[in-house]
Amino acid sequence: MNVIIKPVKALKGEVEAPPSKSYTHRILVAALLSNGKTVIEKPLVSDDTLATLEAIKALGARVKQKDGFWEVDGQPLLETPEK
Repeated sequence: MNVIIKPVKALKGEVEAPPSKSYTHRILVAALLSNGKTVIEKPLVSDDTLATLEAIKALGARVKQKDGFWEVDGQPLLETPEK
């Protein structure tokens, strides 16, 4: 079978990565340091990732946990957490 692939001017779409503990930790830290809201769809929920979630809350991030996703409002300029 011969297949001819023709070039296109633009390509767009979405890729859904499988849930990953490593990716979940990384996106939580990136979300903490970002300005604005980050939506994390299908995070891998484990004791470790929940500990990271609590850590970014302690550092000032505001987090909403909803069914199937987390919303994180980051704190790009970290401040001393309240006791």
